[in-house]
Amino acid sequence: GRPEEDSALAAIRRARRAPAGAEQRIRLAVGEIRLLLKLGAVAEARRAADSLLGAVPAPDARTAGRLAPVAALLGREEAAPTLEGMEPVAEPRRHGAAMLHLLRASGG
Repeated sequence: GRPEEDSALAAIRRARRAPAGAEQRIRLAVGEIRLLLKLGAVAEARRAADSLLGAVPAPDARTAGRLAPVAALLGREEAAPTLEGMEPVAEPRRHGAAMLHLLRASGG
């Protein structure tokens, strides 16, 4: 990757080691996954995504929204709880592809 991307990954990893609240830890983990995808480290991004989903078994609505693209990356749309008051996705595979596209595009 480019040096600024590699240093961004190092910065996110340093931030993840610092004490933080649950919401901040999740935001940083999702940011790391997005950056790993941008760097082309798909296998590492998948491992990080699987670890993150396993670490948050019962997310609230806000967290579920943050985790939806992570679940889509793994093809586990059903693992991302639906947000309160929303209907389940009728076509999860198509939704997953859209979420993966958003996740990949989020880094620029």
